[in-house]
Amino acid sequence: LYQYDALRFKGELLHSLGKSAEAEEVYRRVLEGRAVPWAKMGLATALKERNALDEAEKLAEQVTSEAPDFLAAYDFLAAVHEAKGRLAEAQQALQRASEVSPNNTLRQRLVGDIAVRNGDLLAAEKAYGKVLERHRGSSLKTVDDFANLARVLVERGDTEASRKVVTEMRRDWRGDKQAELAALVTESLCLHAEGAEDKAQALVGQALELQRQVQAEATEKGKHPSQRLAVDLAHACYATGKADEGAKIMRQVAAENHEDPHLIGHITQVFERTGQSDAGKAILDEVGKEIIELNNRGVM
Repeated sequence: LYQYDALRFKGELLHSLGKSAEAEEVYRRVLEGRAVPWAKMGLATALKERNALDEAEKLAEQVTSEAPDFLAAYDFLAAVHEAKGRLAEAQQALQRASEVSPNNTLRQRLVGDIAVRNGDLLAAEKAYGKVLERHRGSSLKTVDDFANLARVLVERGDTEASRKVVTEMRRDWRGDKQAELAALVTESLCLHAEGAEDKAQALVGQALELQRQVQAEATEKGKHPSQRLAVDLAHACYATGKADEGAKIMRQVAAENHEDPHLIGHITQVFERTGQSDAGKAILDEVGKEIIELNNRGVM
């Protein structure tokens, strides 16, 4: 009676233990008897682990067709498309999932993130706007949600709308240092976009000082300040000619978040937008080597 439940747990345990080949055998055994979505997704996950991306993609597509409410399949599909460098298709997969589950703000954030990387700023604005809308008056809202939308609006050339988002953020987060930091960074990017370089540079100086305070307070409380906001500050540094400060921030964020492909994608895009592609690649390569050396020493 409980045979398939037992096999499901076994497959999940094997996968969590890193025994993907054995997990693959379990899921194939299940599929010989029953074509259930969870077994197809389990097999797809095991296949992705050994880089059999085409077969994994095919299985996940089958699940989205046969069981449209199986949301994990869309997320998985997006990850496979991203691994293949097909960001537009990854965005489509996440958008399909957000249509099935429109109230899931985490997925809306992911749609916004990948849309930005695709240069689809209208879709990004829409997705980030939905996140704010759903979290209005909620304890789940974050400073990053405001900053994401404000940043996209600046990139779209709508500094007036960006400033309105910042005004709302300041009202909702009165007295919060991270919100004030986000406001300074956004305003500096608005001023830079409008050609007021001296004013933009002065605000970046204030933002760098405030960032040091935010960092110190977070360390004292054992918390992590917003990493996206740090990348935005680095963006403002590069935009206003403070490349050394920008590089220092980027190096630290990349080192602390090297396993987060979305944040690394955001960092890479900032390097590209500010004409720092080569310098950025050198920083990311250097950080990657340092992490490999550190891991090797740890193993030793």
